[in-house]
Amino acid sequence: MNISSLLQSSKNGVDSAVEVSYPLYRQLLEAYVEDAAIEDSIYYLGEALRGGAVDVDTFLKSARNMARRQFFLRQTVQKCVAKAGGR
Repeated sequence: MNISSLLQSSKNGVDSAVEVSYPLYRQLLEAYVEDAAIEDSIYYLGEALRGGAVDVDTFLKSARNMARRQFFLRQTVQKCVAKAGGR
């Protein structure tokens, strides 16, 4: 079975391609994925600022809010890893 057939046959598409058996690992995965998404969002927000599509006030307000959320997500990832027996 290849990935495209897996995605087509799954009812939720990409979201159901990865299934996690334990709630702790699900929490870890979701926090990590959201952290990565915020990282990308902050990068592209910076690109929008450089391109003049976003003003400085909007950039700072948005980046600050995303960075705050990212901080808590990274704490969650660290706690989950510690609880799961990692570093």
